[in-house]
Amino acid sequence: MRRPRSRRLPLLLAVLLAGCSLPLQRGVQSATGVSAEQRPQDDIRVIPPGPRDGESALQVVSGFLGAQASATEAHAIARRFLSPVARWDDAADLLVYDPASLLIEPTQDSGGIAQVTTQATVTARIRRDGSYDAQPRHTVTESYSLTRPAGGQWRLVSVPPGLRLTPADRDRSFTAERTYFLAPAVPGESPHLVADPVYLPDSSGLVAGAEALVRRLVAGPSETLTGSVQTAVPLRTDVDRVSSTGAGVIEVGLRGRATELSPAARQQLSAQLIWTLRSLPGFTGLRLRVGGELVAPPSTGTVLQDVGSLASYDPDGLPADAPLYYVDGRRLRARDTVLPVTAATSPELGAAGAVPVDQVAVAPGRGLVALVTREGTLRLGSLKGGSYLLALRRPGLRSPSWGAGGSGVWVLEGSRRLLRVLGKDDAHEVPLEGAPTGLTALAVARDGVRVALVSSGRLLVGRVQRSGGALRVVGLVAVAPDLLGVQAVSWAGATTLVAIGSLQGTLLPVRIAVDGSSLVPLDGPGLPGRPTAVAASPGATVVAADGPQGSRLFRANGSGFTALTGRGTAPAYPG
Repeated sequence: MRRPRSRRLPLLLAVLLAGCSLPLQRGVQSATGVSAEQRPQDDIRVIPPGPRDGESALQVVSGFLGAQASATEAHAIARRFLSPVARWDDAADLLVYDPASLLIEPTQDSGGIAQVTTQATVTARIRRDGSYDAQPRHTVTESYSLTRPAGGQWRLVSVPPGLRLTPADRDRSFTAERTYFLAPAVPGESPHLVADPVYLPDSSGLVAGAEALVRRLVAGPSETLTGSVQTAVPLRTDVDRVSSTGAGVIEVGLRGRATELSPAARQQLSAQLIWTLRSLPGFTGLRLRVGGELVAPPSTGTVLQDVGSLASYDPDGLPADAPLYYVDGRRLRARDTVLPVTAATSPELGAAGAVPVDQVAVAPGRGLVALVTREGTLRLGSLKGGSYLLALRRPGLRSPSWGAGGSGVWVLEGSRRLLRVLGKDDAHEVPLEGAPTGLTALAVARDGVRVALVSSGRLLVGRVQRSGGALRVVGLVAVAPDLLGVQAVSWAGATTLVAIGSLQGTLLPVRIAVDGSSLVPLDGPGLPGRPTAVAASPGATVVAADGPQGSRLFRANGSGFTALTGRGTAPAYPG
């Protein structure tokens, strides 16, 4: 067998086949591909060509990779590169690779048989369930087998399962969506949802998009939330039909065990469906049909459920104009709300009974506040006034966070321990899967399910797993591998964080998708000093920065930052 001279075909051909990807603008890093605002409109489609006569084995492999960007008719164009005997599971895990890194090299070519090897730098994968997994850059080598019958063309007979897409092609052929599941019932917490971000193949039209979302919802939560959320969809429930009755109303028909749901469970199911479908342009309302019968949830009393109904299930549980709390001179302060004079807010820190404050956390909708000092004390009290109970005194307490509020206040102790405090001397250590060290910052999401941690300068996101009354944090993954030296983190919304870290050598605040699929620096004029802390809400992001006049607070305004206070540090929104 004669081994051919080694040749390498760079990605240029594949890029030309799949459609050119322009360099990203400053402000959007490689994790994003393109932002939602930059995506092609629905009437623009990049259609890669199919195989051409006379192509070499290398060109067939390159064309096959480029054609995977078109999901039309189960990747019909890409399948034209396959032999009739080939088997390709295009629904398996998808790999996102850096187009500049792709090398295609023949390793065998003898008569009508060829082997081709590809090598590329992979930055992420999309699992079969649609969940996104941002990964540190690593090289993946794969093999492709081809045959060429006498007088015929090269065709693939063996290929790796799943798709291989560039970030730009990912955003052309997939759509970032959210399905919604129920947060576990916790005493004192209102029923609410947890968002589950997923990537789904791009679909055209309201009904097609709705059906894809409903089927994904009925299938259950993705790997990133399994074991930490609940669903009102019973096992052995099937989608009967998804259709539109006009004017943006979607009718969802279910069959199977869903017919056994109680009225309360049907309301929960309606909340899951409405919140899942509300991202679709033109969606105005839901009609739910179970076992052929229309369902009217108890809270609405009507079979037509408006897109804005069941808003109380909001996973954020926080209005866009939520008040901002911060610390000035070790005293508790607030913007957009009036704080009563208390031991923590009185002007004189040295006054009798005054309580010092270095970090603050406020429980959403509860009026409860947690105050932490650098001396290692944690006090609990009410924003309306009164005394502040000394709940805990231990060295190294920091970074308090309430999450949804029903599970007590969470706080770090030292660099290794996560505590959940319910009252005076009532602290419970929460085990961390993988036992990360070097813990410096904590933020529990307002849905009470997700947890963000800074460990040795890396941003990790995991989820709370409940077993009886015991809690633990599992599934911790680094969601922003390119962000180094992370110092602070806050939840902006159900699926978005803002962190302060170093990106390409610059320390700045960065907005990050919870799954790592996007990373957008918040830069621009108006932030004169070094950023040290951040607080985010669905409506605002506030950064504390050290400058010549000490620490001040600045609000991100879309093109830069606007000063909020003459002095201030440790900003916090409820959560």
